[in-house]
Amino acid sequence: MFRIQFSIPVFAFMALLLSACSSKPDPEEKGQRMLNEARRELSQKNYAAARDTIMSLRLNCSQALQARRQALVLLDSIELLGAADSLSRAMGAEWERLDVKHKFFQRKLEVDLTQNKFEK
Repeated sequence: MFRIQFSIPVFAFMALLLSACSSKPDPEEKGQRMLNEARRELSQKNYAAARDTIMSLRLNCSQALQARRQALVLLDSIELLGAADSLSRAMGAEWERLDVKHKFFQRKLEVDLTQNKFEK
């Protein structure tokens, strides 16, 4: 009887110790790292890589809700800055198409920031 009582607390302690050592990284931390990577890509005007990082975040970090919310706004910023960058090099009908795209994402970003109280 004494042996069973002694082994239960020891077993519980061992299980707790093993679970602490093998804990998975916080999904929010992983999401924030990916978000920072997308921001870095955006700062280097690598719009496709920034967009791909956001898409990867959405697929791989489904539980990182705050990072996913911020990623939506960042994705709008990526599209807005990409359209503005393209607009600076465009001419004629291409310029008009990109100007419409730029204005759309500018309005969308403003709405996202005001309605959802996100930060850039």
